[in-house]
Amino acid sequence: MSSIPHYSLYTVLAVDDSEINLKLIVHTLSPLGFQIFTAESAADARNILLTNRVDILLLDVSMPGQDGFSFCRELREIERFKLLPILFITAINRELGFDEAISHGGDDFIHKPFQPRELIAKIRAFIRIKILQDELLEQKRNYEKELIMARKVQQELLPEKDLEWNGVGLSTIFQPLMQIGGDYTDAWVENNCLHIFIADCSGHGPSAALLAAMLKMQVSSLSPDQNLREKVKTLRHNLEKILPEEFSITFFYGILHEDLSFEYSNGGHPSPMLFRNGEITTLPGMGPLIIPIEINVSEEFKSIQLEKGSFLLLYTDGATEIADKSMNILGEESLKLIFKEGVSKGGDILASMMDSILEHSERGTNDDDIAMMVLKL
Repeated sequence: MSSIPHYSLYTVLAVDDSEINLKLIVHTLSPLGFQIFTAESAADARNILLTNRVDILLLDVSMPGQDGFSFCRELREIERFKLLPILFITAINRELGFDEAISHGGDDFIHKPFQPRELIAKIRAFIRIKILQDELLEQKRNYEKELIMARKVQQELLPEKDLEWNGVGLSTIFQPLMQIGGDYTDAWVENNCLHIFIADCSGHGPSAALLAAMLKMQVSSLSPDQNLREKVKTLRHNLEKILPEEFSITFFYGILHEDLSFEYSNGGHPSPMLFRNGEITTLPGMGPLIIPIEINVSEEFKSIQLEKGSFLLLYTDGATEIADKSMNILGEESLKLIFKEGVSKGGDILASMMDSILEHSERGTNDDDIAMMVLKL
């Protein structure tokens, strides 16, 4: 990139109800090569802005009709103008004028009668900032494209599941905070048993997504000849050796047998919820999460007899820790009510639950990755 910008590439809009001031601005900037539009009112300026690309706005304050301050506030409410450099040129005294200009959304202030050198210096500074700003926006657009591609890859590696086994229905749902995330759900049939797995890798975005992919490879490589205790021991041993120091993984691994007996291991994960006979309970038992340090692990393995007609919900903590505008989190008890309501409604339980969870935030967005799995027995 040249160190001296080509000013002919940039457009300035000058708004002032004084024809003399507009002529002075044009006389000052034209020799530098700027393309210049002029307007004598906010209404005229609005029409120019809506039909032309403008890189810098020079704005008078006292004008007939709409004043410059209110016009500036109006522009800042429009997405395409939120970053438009706006320089106020006004006769208001310097101290008061600068404070007013900034408080109404302006970027800088020049006192009338302005010095041409000062105007040129400030516009050159705006151009330098705009060049850097445009580079950052381009990087952001490229990053977003990469995230979209990464999301497609993650969906192939860690697809949502919807399967039937031995009269048991299973479905999963994943709502990442960004395009990609670190929550992971999986289910597969092995040795005439249904294996279910859910995990939450610390962090967000690409780093967490890579951990989730690594976790999937480790889970997929476990031997079918191992029992649950051996599988968890192998998984923990392999991950603790390669997990980066600042990361951790919580997980829940369960095996459902044909007679609906269910054995499981909980590694620091939110306890699954069991809906049975109209009541909701949580599955007991908790072992340590996976972290990259050697610890004395005392695994807690549990088993329970499940029954036909019951529902089992597995979820990551993004579902319960979502907060509203007052920073009140949803919490486990509210999630139980949402789960119960979802079962009562029937149909797509997880989609209904996700809508209710996101509704709590009052923004319709989540604060963390959210993954859920439901078993319909």
